[in-house]
Amino acid sequence: MSVPAPSLHPAPTPVPRRAGGDRSPAWTPAAPPAQQRRATRRRTSRGPTAFWILTALLVTLLIVALVSLSALLVRSSFRIEDLRGSISALREEQEALETEVVTLSAPSRIAAWARDEGMIVAESAQVLRVRAGAGA
Repeated sequence: MSVPAPSLHPAPTPVPRRAGGDRSPAWTPAAPPAQQRRATRRRTSRGPTAFWILTALLVTLLIVALVSLSALLVRSSFRIEDLRGSISALREEQEALETEVVTLSAPSRIAAWARDEGMIVAESAQVLRVRAGAGA
């Protein structure tokens, strides 16, 4: 017959039974040292608190960003409406100026203005040709 392999875990220490016949188990695992319990308690108590603080901070930042973007969109839409009004007014002004240009550049109006200023219509027109390099 062979010998059983040694156990990797230490054997549990038996706990003496109390008088009175309670039905508690014969042994309980050994409690961790006091320092380990304190360190474990600190880690577990800080962990959820830090998680909730970071979560609240992240949610707050996201809400602030969302509200800021919404405000920017509203401001942009008001700006767009203002620019559309300006474009409409400028188009009307451009049409009025184009009408004025057409009216002022009519040949009959220019001839009447020239007569009023004392100009006369030329009877004959002559074209003079000048040679390049002809001496001065």
